[in-house]
Amino acid sequence: MHTHSAIRSSLSFSSSTKSEITAEVSHADILKFCIDACNRCVEACDVCAATCFGDEDADDFRHCIGLSVDCAALCRLTTSMLERHSELLTEICRACAQVCDACGDECARHESVACQACAEACYRCAARCRRLANSYRFTPATREAAFAS
Repeated sequence: MHTHSAIRSSLSFSSSTKSEITAEVSHADILKFCIDACNRCVEACDVCAATCFGDEDADDFRHCIGLSVDCAALCRLTTSMLERHSELLTEICRACAQVCDACGDECARHESVACQACAEACYRCAARCRRLANSYRFTPATREAAFAS
């Protein structure tokens, strides 16, 4: 079994992620990274829930399945709100990060490949959502600028 910190430290970052970490990026890029992470998290959570549900010991995965379903649902909602630059973007990103962390922590407890992939996707999504929530300040002007681009 992997721990939260072990999985977080073992994340393999893509070149776009490395540039995000080492260089200043625009709000549009941070938004794009967050949407991408949410979409990947949805995919991983859906696979995890289906895999765990199909396991012969599905009862052992009940909590994992529930959190994966909840996390996927919230990531879908977050993506929708990010794409339309909701004025509640900061709040939804913070909530999404919290749920992703909870799902990641639960999935990290299980050794299955699907659970480990889900934990990794959840931790990445949580980090991206937090970064966006900490960097974004909604104003009518920011929303208009977002729709203009």
